[in-house]
Amino acid sequence: MSHGPMSYINMHTWKARLGNIFPGFYWFLIHFSLAVIRRLLLSTLDDPNRKLCTAISMAVVAIAIYDWPESWPDLLPFLLKLIGDQTSMNGGDRDSV
Repeated sequence: MSHGPMSYINMHTWKARLGNIFPGFYWFLIHFSLAVIRRLLLSTLDDPNRKLCTAISMAVVAIAIYDWPESWPDLLPFLLKLIGDQTSMNGGDRDSV
C-alpha cells in the first residue's frame, strides 16, 4: 500500500468516505446526476434561441459519444421525434410539395 500524498488525498475525500460507508451510493449519485443532466439538456434542445440550441447540441454530442446507446437508450428515439415534430410544425412534408 502506497503512503504518498495521493493515497492520503484519496483516502480522505468525501467520495472515498461515502463509498466506504454506503457501497454503491456514489455510483447511484453519479448515475442519477447524469440522468438529470441528460434530461435537462434534451428538454431545452428545441429552444427558439439558435445559439443556445447549438451549444446544447454540442453538449449532447459530447455526452452521447460515451453514453449512447448503453447508458442513454432513449436518445435516438427522442431526437427522431424532435425532428419529426419540427418538420410537421414547419410544414416540411416533402411528399406534398
